[in-house]
Amino acid sequence: MFLPFLSEWKTAPSWFAKPVTLISLISYSIYLIHYSLVLQLLKYWIDTVSLSDWQLHLFTVFYLTITFLLSYLLYRYYEKPIMALRK
Repeated sequence: MFLPFLSEWKTAPSWFAKPVTLISLISYSIYLIHYSLVLQLLKYWIDTVSLSDWQLHLFTVFYLTITFLLSYLLYRYYEKPIMALRK
């Protein structure tokens, strides 16, 4: 959907490129922990079935925040040092 629009950019503006670059770096960590760890633990501690709409939105924001934070930490303190050993 955005590809035709984005294909017109020769270089992406920094306000767009920095978050996209960060997400691309931590994407494997997000993949590893988002469902298997974070969501299962949150669902264990919080009964999501009985949440109202605004509580469910708040839960989603909390879930995404925790996922991105843990993914960044996993990337920074585990993946990056392991990749540095290859060199």
